[in-house]
Amino acid sequence: MEGFRGFFRVPAMSAQHSVVRGGILITFAFFCIASMCALVKVSAEIPVGIIVFFENILGFIVLGSWSITYDRQSIRTSRLGMHILRAVTGVLSQALMFIALKRMPLMNAVLLGNAAPLFIPLCAWIALKERIAPGVWLSLLIGFAGVACILHPGRDLFASPWAMLALSAALFSAIALVAVNRLTHTETTTQILFFYFFLSSLVTLPFAIVAWRPFTAAEMRDLFVIGVLMTAAQVLFLLAYHHATASQIAPFNYSVVVFSGLFGWVLWKDVPGWTSLVGVLLVSLGGILATHQKGASAPAGHLGWTMQGHRLTRAAE
Repeated sequence: MEGFRGFFRVPAMSAQHSVVRGGILITFAFFCIASMCALVKVSAEIPVGIIVFFENILGFIVLGSWSITYDRQSIRTSRLGMHILRAVTGVLSQALMFIALKRMPLMNAVLLGNAAPLFIPLCAWIALKERIAPGVWLSLLIGFAGVACILHPGRDLFASPWAMLALSAALFSAIALVAVNRLTHTETTTQILFFYFFLSSLVTLPFAIVAWRPFTAAEMRDLFVIGVLMTAAQVLFLLAYHHATASQIAPFNYSVVVFSGLFGWVLWKDVPGWTSLVGVLLVSLGGILATHQKGASAPAGHLGWTMQGHRLTRAAE
């Protein structure tokens, strides 16, 4: 138990560093995320406010109760404002993503929601005055070209703005991940997760109360499974980054797009057009290149709109 507790307290690289193990773990994590997204899309009648609340309260019950029991230091912080910023932007990202998921093809929504690496350098440049390295600019141009292929800019975009909601989710995700970057300088992984789930549950509680209605047994089951999948993904993310650096397993991050595409094809017969496929390749390439950059403002790691970013400090690289 002491070793497990120490792992959560100290976000340090495992002595048994294994890229293969990290890649497998993060692939399983993104399979959980893709499964959760598909279930959110299936559960179209459940209000988004309820889904986001259940997702976060279950994470708080599981990880929060663990931290209170085994690591009481996790409930002490001098950076509450930064934790609040991370929680609010994280909730906004999740809510916008879930709204988009219900109204557009699963693969496109998930890809746009995971475009956070394209926004992280811009957020750091604006908020922290960090220089953007030339290599990062190139990765951003490649990535945003892919976004343009998926969005199909034109009047139809504004008539059906769901893709813009998914892209907005990525923007809020990037802001939250920059906040996580700041927090990792002074806070432990346990603190970051505890305050995220606690504050996110508080933020979403009023919306859950307003949207509350009697739910069927099937809907309650779906809400529970959604929460379990998200919580399982967070644990797998932490384990993955415990075994390998962000840049080493960056290519595995976009496995979520592959899984989402398969779910969309099997469940909704969504067959992406060639422009969408080109967009997928360009956004994935841009995100991977951005993660591999070593210059200022390069995102050392990302978990997209899932908002449980960890090991974003450059020291981890």
